[in-house]
Amino acid sequence: MSPLDGSQHHGQGHSGREPERGVGKTTTAVNLSASLAVAEKRVLLVDMDPQGNATSGLGHTRQAAGAKQGSVYDVLIGEKSVAEVTRATELPFLKLVPSGQDLAGAEIELVSEFGAR
Repeated sequence: MSPLDGSQHHGQGHSGREPERGVGKTTTAVNLSASLAVAEKRVLLVDMDPQGNATSGLGHTRQAAGAKQGSVYDVLIGEKSVAEVTRATELPFLKLVPSGQDLAGAEIELVSEFGAR
């Protein structure tokens, strides 16, 4: 039971994924990731937003389409592994899988390749 309202809560977690726009999801993800890293917890932040604000917030530039370094898009289409596209940040315990310009068209490509299920 919750000490505040008497209700029961069962194993709740937070994925950081909410449908609303402009509610601070990226800011929360970056700040939470950095806070955990400062506490020496290993964190991998995966930027799935084509705008790449989490990527730029951690001091990296969003990858240009077809960039040699790769991005989360390259992982999604099977061209690169997560390890190949992971970038270091200023915090030793925080790593980043950056967004890329190609990510904007990934949903269309993936649906056409794998089909709607």
